[in-house]
Amino acid sequence: YLPNIKAAPRKITSVFTEAEVSALCSLPSPNGHLLRILFDTGIRKAEARHLRARDCNLGTGELLILNGKGGKDRIVPMTWRLRASLAELVIVEGIDPVDYMWATRPGGGKHLSRKHPIGEGSFARWWAACITAAGVCYRNPHTTRHTFATSALRHGVRLERLSLALGHASIKTTADEYAHLTTADVAEDILLLERDEA
Repeated sequence: YLPNIKAAPRKITSVFTEAEVSALCSLPSPNGHLLRILFDTGIRKAEARHLRARDCNLGTGELLILNGKGGKDRIVPMTWRLRASLAELVIVEGIDPVDYMWATRPGGGKHLSRKHPIGEGSFARWWAACITAAGVCYRNPHTTRHTFATSALRHGVRLERLSLALGHASIKTTADEYAHLTTADVAEDILLLERDEA
């Protein structure tokens, strides 16, 4: 089931607002914690679907992406907020190191399993249910990646470092696809220049 986008009169932007991210990440366990992974790392949907607990090193604060796009492995640093969220998720849900982070319902039954990666269709249903529960306008899961990248740039993360975290082959890809700076962002930077001269 996908929410009726036409029923929502609010403007749909290319990224989630801070309030929307907060609403989504505040959903009850495990959903809020899983959404925090997407928003705080910018990993792709396919990478999330294949993420295991053992790939999330809470001690070092590193999230290991195995066989990402183009068959490449990479390490994505975790925020302290995400580390705390994942620690809670593992304890509350009783997740073992070999378990996948997103659970499935084999045969459509009531029993949850984390022994196999969640399928495309199941992930899409999970995503739509989370969007509906949080009461935010529907965007596809890739928007979490746009949101992560845009937020990182607005907080001063250098483009070349962001490119590594996103797993891009070229910094140009990062600049072309994710540098969604608004007029308001530019205006803020110009005001900073003016303050420096005062």
